[in-house]
Amino acid sequence: MTCAVVEDLLDLYLDGETGEETTGLIAEHVRRCAKCRTLVEERGRARAELVRRAGLGRREPGAGTGSAFTTPDARLVARARARLRKARLRIAVLTLTVAAVAWTAAWVLTTPAPPGLYLARYHSSQVVLTGNPGEGLTIPFLWVPSYPGEALPELSEVMVMVDRGEPVWLRVYDASTEGGWLGLPRYRRGKIVAYRGRGIFTAHGDGSSTFMAEEGPLPPLWDDEGRPYVTRRAVLIAVLDPTGRTVAETEDLDLSFIQMNMPTTGGRYLAVAFGSGPDGPSFHLRKETGVEVELVDVILPSGFYPLQASVEVYGEYEPLEVPLLLPERLVVAGPSRGGPVLNVCIAPLFLVRVGGEMHYVQPGTGWFEGEMKRVPLSEAYDLGRP
Repeated sequence: MTCAVVEDLLDLYLDGETGEETTGLIAEHVRRCAKCRTLVEERGRARAELVRRAGLGRREPGAGTGSAFTTPDARLVARARARLRKARLRIAVLTLTVAAVAWTAAWVLTTPAPPGLYLARYHSSQVVLTGNPGEGLTIPFLWVPSYPGEALPELSEVMVMVDRGEPVWLRVYDASTEGGWLGLPRYRRGKIVAYRGRGIFTAHGDGSSTFMAEEGPLPPLWDDEGRPYVTRRAVLIAVLDPTGRTVAETEDLDLSFIQMNMPTTGGRYLAVAFGSGPDGPSFHLRKETGVEVELVDVILPSGFYPLQASVEVYGEYEPLEVPLLLPERLVVAGPSRGGPVLNVCIAPLFLVRVGGEMHYVQPGTGWFEGEMKRVPLSEAYDLGRP
């Protein structure tokens, strides 16, 4: 009888399931081998501890307050193991139940509205239409799924109803949402990118995108009636699926479309640059030397406070700083640099008269990060219209 054989047969030996001859050989080996004797004692204590943890142990008479238990037999060890397995199973089931209840409660409590797609309420925004098919509209939205992982419905077109004139139709090129963890919170922020013309939309994966138009200038939408520009205020935005069904719409908005019916200066007479000073964003104007340029008007979204511009000061050939005061709540339509943080796009129009002819100047777009995250969802989105 070797130590390896004793170790292999030890559990059967302690359970009393070895034959009489084998039991005698193991007992004789254990009596002479200190190593195996120690192993038998340790295994016996472990079995006694197993039985004790299962609440089935019996103390030896006179053991006092110590941990001396009788060596359990095979039936008692089996009962102890079965009881502990059941206890572990109950704990696992209870843990999973508590986690499922907590997740379900979080899922229910984090829903801002019934399942559906909800569009942003625009505040103080404008879109400039100059016949360029690449002029687009970015619409922030909330997606409230019915169940975790539900796919966003297919979106095809965006219709913008205006107070007077034909509606503006745009083709949806992209609708994306930010990710979440196990479906929490229940809603997802996202954005719809749509353009007037046909072309190729490319999302670069870092929140940025490009649009290459495939067609030339588009005809004017509305009759200009001899005016240099035509303003139409949006009264409703609706997003449609490929069948023409309205998926989402909003009426609570402040969005203006400006259609320019005059040529652009192309930067020949007036340069406009976006900057940011101690008082916030501003625009800096500088006219071309030796050319008489009259600043006629500045077109801004209605929620922005009027710019202060003086022809006399402007005629001094000095840079004119134009302060820009922002509304408290702002959701701006226009190109977006993506991501969950809203990047606000400000592109006012400067109307000038050069040689008796009207022109417009549209500066390079001014960007800054908006504070939409701090606005309650009920104020930023039209949660009454899934």
